[in-house]
Amino acid sequence: MTSRGASSIFAKKCTVRATARGLASYNGFRPPKFVAPKQPYFSVSYTPENRPTWRAKKLSCDLFVNMYAVQPKIDYMWATREKGQLWWSASAQSDIASERSVIRSWCARRVRTAFRDALRERGYDKTGRRIPDTEQRERQKPQQRRQAGQPPSRLEALEGTLEIHFRLAVKAAKYTDIVREAGAVIEMIETYLKRGRRTGGK
Repeated sequence: MTSRGASSIFAKKCTVRATARGLASYNGFRPPKFVAPKQPYFSVSYTPENRPTWRAKKLSCDLFVNMYAVQPKIDYMWATREKGQLWWSASAQSDIASERSVIRSWCARRVRTAFRDALRERGYDKTGRRIPDTEQRERQKPQQRRQAGQPPSRLEALEGTLEIHFRLAVKAAKYTDIVREAGAVIEMIETYLKRGRRTGGK
């Protein structure tokens, strides 16, 4: 049996909530909308809050799934998932749906690996938390990092929910191009959260 909080996580309305970044979200006020860079490989949606993805909400409301009592498990998983980090996922858009499942899976792996590499290049682990060794290296040798063209991590952790919807263009793209565009998304999230800290007074 799941907790009351777990069973209502998908239905709970937005009430006053101060986040770790100084951003506040409540009825009648929302943080500024995140605008992702346009490129051919994927579209993204991002919110600074940790909350279930659109696909998870859809699955939770699926009557066929509910017949097998899976919904409470899904609700519990999201309710107990560790917060204060970046929840991100990759799923296919409609233009790739006609491809064979092996192709869709391969494209999904390319996108996930590209985002993990882009996070690591910027000093974060796969959950968006700063890598300790990177933090120490930045304190000791900031000039060398700038000369090498390696961007420093700006935050202790990236937080929120990032949904990545990859397109068919991923199939023929150079991997380095996918990593570059993934990095652009991550840097925009950094900027968004940094701006929220300034305006939120934290």
